[in-house]
Amino acid sequence: TTNTMPNIASNCILLLTVSPGRLGLTLNVNKNDPENGAVITAINPACTFKDQLEVGDRIVTIDGQKVTKIEDLHVNKDKLRKFGIVQKKNQGAAVAVGGRVVTR
Repeated sequence: TTNTMPNIASNCILLLTVSPGRLGLTLNVNKNDPENGAVITAINPACTFKDQLEVGDRIVTIDGQKVTKIEDLHVNKDKLRKFGIVQKKNQGAAVAVGGRVVTR
């Protein structure tokens, strides 16, 4: 099986390009529910993209691959990556692409 992007049609997805290095996020993957990605539990003030996230948002994909365990967050951490994030505040039938929200 391949680890591909989840079907999250009812949620708002933010596609965020993240620079290499430390994220500045504290994350948790629920072992009983790994399909929901990594939940952001804290955001460091030094995080370069802190204004685009909030506690409770979920990182569900990195470069199109599902996040099901903490180790997935370390893949290609030395490269530019694209994160798929389900935003807590915008759950509904909309998709945010590059900071622009497109409703379906």
